[in-house]
Amino acid sequence: QPCSFQYSRPIDHTVIYESVWKNFEDRRTVAVFPEGVSSDDYHLLDFKYGCTIMVLGYLAQHPSRTLRIIPCGLNFFNRHRFRSRFYADYGDPITVPEELVTLYQQGGEAKKKACTELLQIIHKAVEGLTLNAPNYDELRLYKATRRLYSTGMKLSVPQKLELTRRFAKGYANVAMTPGTAALKRDINAYDKHLSDKGVRDWQLTANPSIFTSLLFILPALFLLPPLFILSLPGTLLFGPVGLLATWAAKYKGRQAMLAFQSYLPVSRWPGRDVIATWKIVVCLALMPICFILDATLLTIWVSHWEMLQEYWTTGRLVAFWLLSTFVVFPTTAYCTVWIWEWQIDL
Repeated sequence: QPCSFQYSRPIDHTVIYESVWKNFEDRRTVAVFPEGVSSDDYHLLDFKYGCTIMVLGYLAQHPSRTLRIIPCGLNFFNRHRFRSRFYADYGDPITVPEELVTLYQQGGEAKKKACTELLQIIHKAVEGLTLNAPNYDELRLYKATRRLYSTGMKLSVPQKLELTRRFAKGYANVAMTPGTAALKRDINAYDKHLSDKGVRDWQLTANPSIFTSLLFILPALFLLPPLFILSLPGTLLFGPVGLLATWAAKYKGRQAMLAFQSYLPVSRWPGRDVIATWKIVVCLALMPICFILDATLLTIWVSHWEMLQEYWTTGRLVAFWLLSTFVVFPTTAYCTVWIWEWQIDL
Protein backbone atom coordinates (compact mmCIF):
# COMPACT_ATOMS: atom_id res chain seq x y z
CA GLN A 1 0.00 0.00 0.00
CA PRO A 2 1.31 3.50 -0.81
CA CYS A 3 2.16 5.52 2.26
CA SER A 4 3.54 8.94 3.06
CA PHE A 5 7.08 9.30 4.37
CA GLN A 6 9.62 11.96 5.25
CA TYR A 7 13.13 12.29 3.95
CA SER A 8 16.08 14.65 4.31
CA ARG A 9 18.54 15.67 1.64
CA PRO A 10 22.24 14.88 2.11
CA ILE A 11 24.04 17.65 3.96
CA ASP A 12 26.85 19.33 2.08
CA HIS A 13 29.77 19.58 4.51
CA THR A 14 32.05 21.33 2.03
CA VAL A 15 31.52 24.72 3.67
CA ILE A 16 32.47 23.31 7.09
CA TYR A 17 35.64 21.65 5.81
CA GLU A 18 36.70 24.77 3.92
CA SER A 19 36.18 26.85 7.05
CA VAL A 20 38.34 24.44 9.07
CA TRP A 21 41.06 24.48 6.40
CA LYS A 22 40.98 28.28 6.43
CA ASN A 23 41.67 28.19 10.19
CA PHE A 24 44.56 25.81 9.57
CA GLU A 25 45.94 28.30 7.01
CA ASP A 26 45.72 31.03 9.65
CA ARG A 27 47.62 28.79 12.13
CA ARG A 28 44.65 28.52 14.48
CA THR A 29 43.66 25.62 16.68
CA VAL A 30 40.44 23.75 15.89
CA ALA A 31 38.76 21.73 18.67
CA VAL A 32 36.75 18.73 17.49
CA PHE A 33 34.53 16.34 19.44
CA PRO A 34 34.92 13.27 17.20
CA GLU A 35 32.10 11.26 18.80
CA GLY A 36 29.57 13.73 17.45
CA VAL A 37 26.89 12.80 20.03
CA SER A 38 26.42 12.54 23.77
CA SER A 39 25.30 9.43 25.60
CA ASP A 40 24.90 7.81 29.01
CA ASP A 41 27.57 5.23 28.27
CA TYR A 42 30.77 5.01 30.32
CA HIS A 43 33.04 4.39 27.36
CA LEU A 44 33.95 6.15 24.13
CA LEU A 45 31.57 5.76 21.22
CA ASP A 46 32.71 5.22 17.64
CA PHE A 47 34.33 8.33 16.19
CA LYS A 48 32.93 10.04 13.10
CA TYR A 49 35.02 10.32 9.92
CA GLY A 50 34.72 14.11 9.73
CA CYS A 51 37.83 14.75 11.81
CA THR A 52 39.96 12.62 9.48
CA ILE A 53 38.67 14.41 6.39
CA MET A 54 39.55 17.74 8.00
CA VAL A 55 43.13 16.60 8.56
CA LEU A 56 43.82 14.50 5.47
CA GLY A 57 41.92 16.87 3.18
CA TYR A 58 44.10 19.78 4.27
CA LEU A 59 47.36 17.83 4.00
CA ALA A 60 46.33 16.50 0.58
CA GLN A 61 46.03 20.09 -0.64
CA HIS A 62 49.23 21.20 1.12
CA PRO A 63 51.63 18.21 1.22
CA SER A 64 54.52 20.36 2.40
CA ARG A 65 52.68 21.55 5.52
CA THR A 66 52.80 19.90 8.95
CA LEU A 67 49.66 19.39 11.01
CA ARG A 68 49.63 18.11 14.60
CA ILE A 69 46.73 16.33 16.26
CA ILE A 70 46.59 16.81 20.04
CA PRO A 71 44.46 14.09 21.68
CA CYS A 72 42.48 15.29 24.69
CA GLY A 73 40.49 13.20 27.15
CA LEU A 74 37.70 14.80 29.20
CA ASN A 75 37.04 13.10 32.52
CA PHE A 76 33.87 14.26 34.28
CA PHE A 77 33.14 13.83 37.98
CA ASN A 78 29.46 14.87 38.19
CA ARG A 79 28.51 15.68 34.62
CA HIS A 80 24.79 16.11 35.44
CA ARG A 81 25.43 18.88 37.98
CA PHE A 82 25.69 22.59 37.24
CA ARG A 83 29.26 23.94 37.49
CA SER A 84 30.63 20.44 38.09
CA ARG A 85 34.35 19.75 37.71
CA PHE A 86 36.12 17.88 34.96
CA TYR A 87 39.74 17.06 34.20
CA ALA A 88 41.27 17.50 30.75
CA ASP A 89 44.19 15.18 30.00
CA TYR A 90 46.35 15.92 26.94
CA GLY A 91 48.42 13.30 25.15
CA ASP A 92 51.47 13.48 22.91
CA PRO A 93 51.00 15.19 19.52
CA ILE A 94 50.16 12.87 16.64
CA THR A 95 51.93 13.34 13.31
CA VAL A 96 49.94 12.06 10.35
CA PRO A 97 51.91 9.42 8.38
CA GLU A 98 52.73 10.51 4.84
CA GLU A 99 51.46 7.21 3.41
CA LEU A 100 47.97 8.00 4.68
CA VAL A 101 48.02 11.33 2.87
CA THR A 102 49.11 9.54 -0.32
CA LEU A 103 46.28 7.01 0.04
CA TYR A 104 43.78 9.82 0.61
CA GLN A 105 44.89 11.57 -2.56
CA GLN A 106 44.15 8.42 -4.60
CA GLY A 107 40.44 8.61 -3.75
CA GLY A 108 37.94 5.76 -3.73
CA GLU A 109 38.64 2.80 -1.48
CA ALA A 110 42.18 4.06 -0.79
CA LYS A 111 40.73 7.31 0.58
CA LYS A 112 38.34 5.35 2.81
CA LYS A 113 41.18 3.16 4.06
CA ALA A 114 43.30 6.20 4.91
CA CYS A 115 40.45 7.76 6.90
CA THR A 116 39.80 4.49 8.74
CA GLU A 117 43.44 4.02 9.76
CA LEU A 118 43.80 7.61 10.97
CA LEU A 119 40.52 7.32 12.86
CA GLN A 120 41.84 4.24 14.65
CA ILE A 121 45.02 6.10 15.60
CA ILE A 122 43.02 9.03 17.04
CA HIS A 123 40.56 6.76 18.84
CA LYS A 124 43.35 4.76 20.50
CA ALA A 125 45.10 7.96 21.64
CA VAL A 126 41.93 9.45 23.15
CA GLU A 127 40.93 6.13 24.71
CA GLY A 128 44.23 6.10 26.58
CA LEU A 129 43.37 9.50 28.11
CA THR A 130 39.86 8.64 29.32
CA LEU A 131 38.40 6.19 31.80
CA ASN A 132 36.26 3.65 29.95
CA ALA A 133 33.95 1.04 31.45
CA PRO A 134 31.17 -1.09 29.94
CA ASN A 135 28.70 0.01 32.64
CA TYR A 136 28.40 1.92 35.90
CA ASP A 137 29.03 -1.10 38.14
CA GLU A 138 32.34 -1.79 36.42
CA LEU A 139 33.29 1.87 36.81
CA ARG A 140 32.60 1.71 40.55
CA LEU A 141 34.70 -1.45 40.74
CA TYR A 142 37.70 0.30 39.15
CA LYS A 143 37.43 3.29 41.46
CA ALA A 144 36.96 1.19 44.60
CA THR A 145 39.99 -0.94 43.69
CA ARG A 146 42.07 2.18 43.19
CA ARG A 147 41.00 3.60 46.56
CA LEU A 148 41.86 0.36 48.34
CA TYR A 149 45.25 0.18 46.63
CA SER A 150 46.14 3.81 47.37
CA THR A 151 45.13 3.79 51.04
CA GLY A 152 47.46 6.11 52.91
CA MET A 153 48.77 7.74 49.72
CA LYS A 154 48.16 11.35 48.71
CA LEU A 155 47.53 11.29 44.97
CA SER A 156 46.79 14.18 42.65
CA VAL A 157 43.84 14.08 40.25
CA PRO A 158 46.02 13.07 37.26
CA GLN A 159 47.60 10.28 39.33
CA LYS A 160 44.19 8.99 40.44
CA LEU A 161 42.91 8.91 36.87
CA GLU A 162 46.02 7.20 35.56
CA LEU A 163 45.95 4.57 38.32
CA THR A 164 42.23 3.92 37.73
CA ARG A 165 42.84 3.54 33.99
CA ARG A 166 45.57 1.00 34.69
CA PHE A 167 43.25 -1.01 36.93
CA ALA A 168 40.60 -0.94 34.18
CA LYS A 169 43.11 -2.17 31.63
CA GLY A 170 44.43 -4.86 33.94
CA TYR A 171 40.96 -6.06 34.88
CA ALA A 172 40.14 -6.66 31.23
CA ASN A 173 43.07 -9.12 31.08
CA VAL A 174 42.17 -11.08 34.22
CA ALA A 175 38.37 -10.85 34.25
CA MET A 176 37.94 -14.53 33.29
CA THR A 177 40.65 -15.97 35.55
CA PRO A 178 39.77 -18.04 38.67
CA GLY A 179 39.42 -15.97 41.80
CA THR A 180 38.67 -12.69 40.02
CA ALA A 181 34.89 -13.13 40.35
CA ALA A 182 35.19 -13.67 44.13
CA LEU A 183 37.51 -10.64 44.50
CA LYS A 184 35.11 -8.53 42.45
CA ARG A 185 32.20 -9.62 44.63
CA ASP A 186 34.10 -8.71 47.81
CA ILE A 187 35.14 -5.28 46.51
CA ASN A 188 31.60 -4.49 45.35
CA ALA A 189 30.20 -5.56 48.72
CA TYR A 190 32.75 -3.36 50.51
CA ASP A 191 31.96 -0.38 48.29
CA LYS A 192 28.20 -0.83 48.74
CA HIS A 193 28.57 -1.13 52.52
CA LEU A 194 30.49 2.15 52.68
CA SER A 195 27.94 3.84 50.41
CA ASP A 196 25.02 2.66 52.55
CA LYS A 197 26.70 3.92 55.73
CA GLY A 198 27.76 7.23 54.15
CA VAL A 199 31.44 6.63 54.98
CA ARG A 200 34.51 7.37 52.87
CA ASP A 201 37.53 5.06 52.58
CA TRP A 202 39.96 7.49 54.15
CA GLN A 203 37.73 7.83 57.22
CA LEU A 204 38.28 4.15 58.08
CA THR A 205 42.00 4.59 58.57
CA ALA A 206 41.99 8.18 59.83
CA ASN A 207 42.88 8.59 63.51
CA PRO A 208 42.94 12.34 64.14
CA SER A 209 43.38 13.86 67.57
CA ILE A 210 40.59 15.84 69.21
CA PHE A 211 42.48 19.07 68.55
CA THR A 212 42.81 18.28 64.83
CA SER A 213 39.13 17.36 64.58
CA LEU A 214 38.05 20.60 66.26
CA LEU A 215 40.38 22.54 63.97
CA PHE A 216 38.41 21.30 60.95
CA ILE A 217 34.91 21.27 62.48
CA LEU A 218 34.76 24.61 64.33
CA PRO A 219 35.37 26.86 61.27
CA ALA A 220 32.57 25.08 59.44
CA LEU A 221 30.20 25.48 62.41
CA PHE A 222 30.93 29.22 62.64
CA LEU A 223 30.81 29.86 58.88
CA LEU A 224 27.67 27.92 57.96
CA PRO A 225 25.10 30.19 59.74
CA PRO A 226 26.33 33.50 58.24
CA LEU A 227 26.76 31.87 54.83
CA PHE A 228 23.20 30.56 54.98
CA ILE A 229 21.88 34.02 55.90
CA LEU A 230 23.82 35.60 53.03
CA SER A 231 22.46 33.05 50.55
CA LEU A 232 18.86 33.35 51.75
CA PRO A 233 17.83 36.42 49.65
CA GLY A 234 19.16 34.92 46.43
CA THR A 235 17.61 31.55 47.25
CA LEU A 236 14.18 33.11 47.74
CA LEU A 237 14.48 35.25 44.60
CA PHE A 238 15.94 32.69 42.20
CA GLY A 239 15.11 29.37 43.86
CA PRO A 240 11.94 28.85 41.74
CA VAL A 241 14.03 29.13 38.58
CA GLY A 242 16.42 26.48 39.88
CA LEU A 243 13.55 24.14 40.78
CA LEU A 244 11.95 24.64 37.36
CA ALA A 245 15.30 24.03 35.62
CA THR A 246 15.79 20.81 37.61
CA TRP A 247 12.30 19.57 36.71
CA ALA A 248 12.71 20.45 33.01
CA ALA A 249 16.15 18.80 32.87
CA LYS A 250 14.84 15.55 34.36
CA TYR A 251 11.86 15.61 31.99
CA LYS A 252 14.13 16.07 28.98
CA GLY A 253 16.38 13.32 30.29
CA ARG A 254 13.47 10.89 30.35
CA GLN A 255 12.49 11.95 26.84
CA ALA A 256 16.04 11.38 25.62
CA MET A 257 15.99 7.85 27.00
CA LEU A 258 12.71 7.09 25.25
CA ALA A 259 14.35 8.12 21.97
CA PHE A 260 17.30 5.78 22.56
CA GLN A 261 15.91 2.55 23.95
CA SER A 262 19.22 0.76 23.31
CA TYR A 263 20.80 2.72 26.18
CA LEU A 264 18.31 1.52 28.80
CA PRO A 265 20.15 -1.71 29.74
CA VAL A 266 23.47 0.07 30.37
CA SER A 267 22.30 3.36 31.89
CA ARG A 268 21.92 3.90 35.60
CA TRP A 269 20.48 7.43 35.32
CA PRO A 270 18.11 7.98 32.36
CA GLY A 271 19.29 10.79 30.08
CA ARG A 272 21.96 11.98 32.47
CA ASP A 273 24.05 13.32 29.62
CA VAL A 274 21.43 15.98 28.75
CA ILE A 275 20.42 16.98 32.27
CA ALA A 276 23.16 19.58 32.84
CA THR A 277 22.64 20.98 29.34
CA TRP A 278 18.94 21.60 29.91
CA LYS A 279 19.58 23.15 33.32
CA ILE A 280 21.78 25.75 31.62
CA VAL A 281 19.30 26.27 28.76
CA VAL A 282 16.37 26.87 31.13
CA CYS A 283 18.39 29.19 33.38
CA LEU A 284 19.66 31.21 30.40
CA ALA A 285 16.06 31.67 29.25
CA LEU A 286 14.43 32.44 32.61
CA MET A 287 17.10 34.25 34.65
CA PRO A 288 17.05 37.46 32.51
CA ILE A 289 13.25 37.52 32.83
CA CYS A 290 13.62 37.04 36.57
CA PHE A 291 16.17 39.90 36.76
CA ILE A 292 13.86 42.25 34.86
CA LEU A 293 10.81 41.33 36.94
CA ASP A 294 12.63 41.67 40.28
CA ALA A 295 14.22 44.96 39.24
CA THR A 296 10.85 46.33 38.13
CA LEU A 297 9.17 45.38 41.41
CA LEU A 298 12.07 46.82 43.42
CA THR A 299 11.99 50.07 41.45
CA ILE A 300 8.23 50.45 41.95
CA TRP A 301 8.63 49.74 45.65
CA VAL A 302 11.43 52.25 46.32
CA SER A 303 9.66 54.90 44.20
CA HIS A 304 6.86 54.95 46.81
CA TRP A 305 9.16 55.67 49.73
CA GLU A 306 8.02 58.97 51.21
CA MET A 307 11.50 59.92 52.39
CA LEU A 308 12.81 59.77 48.79
CA GLN A 309 9.86 61.32 46.95
CA GLU A 310 11.75 64.54 46.27
CA TYR A 311 14.88 62.69 45.16
CA TRP A 312 13.35 60.41 42.54
CA THR A 313 13.02 61.63 38.99
CA THR A 314 12.19 59.64 35.87
CA GLY A 315 15.82 59.55 34.81
CA ARG A 316 17.03 58.41 38.23
CA LEU A 317 14.38 55.69 38.42
CA VAL A 318 15.44 54.40 34.98
CA ALA A 319 19.09 54.42 36.06
CA PHE A 320 18.16 52.58 39.28
CA TRP A 321 16.21 49.99 37.26
CA LEU A 322 19.13 49.46 34.87
CA LEU A 323 21.58 49.14 37.76
CA SER A 324 19.33 46.58 39.48
CA THR A 325 18.72 44.58 36.29
CA PHE A 326 22.29 44.34 35.02
CA VAL A 327 24.39 44.60 38.21
CA VAL A 328 22.59 44.04 41.52
CA PHE A 329 20.50 40.96 40.77
CA PRO A 330 23.04 39.15 38.52
CA THR A 331 25.68 39.69 41.21
CA THR A 332 23.28 38.42 43.87
CA ALA A 333 22.54 35.31 41.79
CA TYR A 334 26.23 34.56 41.25
CA CYS A 335 27.08 35.08 44.93
CA THR A 336 24.20 32.80 45.93
CA VAL A 337 25.51 29.98 43.72
CA TRP A 338 29.04 30.54 45.03
CA ILE A 339 27.93 30.56 48.69
CA TRP A 340 25.87 27.37 48.29
CA GLU A 341 28.85 25.64 46.69
CA TRP A 342 31.00 26.77 49.59
CA GLN A 343 28.46 25.48 52.12
CA ILE A 344 28.37 22.09 50.37
CA ASP A 345 32.18 21.93 50.44
CA LEU A 346 32.16 22.72 54.16
